Amino acid sequence: SSDIYSESIKSVYAIEKNMNDYVLTGTDNGCYITLLEDGSFTDNPDNKLQIANGFTVYDIFYDKSNDLLILSCGNSGVLVYDWTGNNLTEYVRAYSSYAYSARMKDDLLIVGTKNGLELFNLE
Repeated sequence: SSDIYSESIKSVYAIEKNMNDYVLTGTDNGCYITLLEDGSFTDNPDNKLQIANGFTVYDIFYDKSNDLLILSCGNSGVLVYDWTGNNLTEYVRAYSSYAYSARMKDDLLIVGTKNGLELFNLE
């Protein structure tokens, strides 16, 4: 099946979390998180959540060991969400140079930017 977006799609990421499958779609107006039903997209709007409204999401990464969702947003830096259980809350906003991608290592946020690597200690 397919899913239609009115925004330009910049990135796509699929994960399994808590025995559920999700597709995360980065657009030029935030990130959509869609719960898959029976391995397929659903028309149920209750199974789709939008976060990071107003941000262009170029890269998505889910840090399974820390339950953190990391969104790289170009000129707007990096948004990190705590995804404990079924709840998503903004954990930190890192104002970096143009952020292409980001990953966590322990309490260190590592951001690949236009100007090289930037490190943020979140401890």
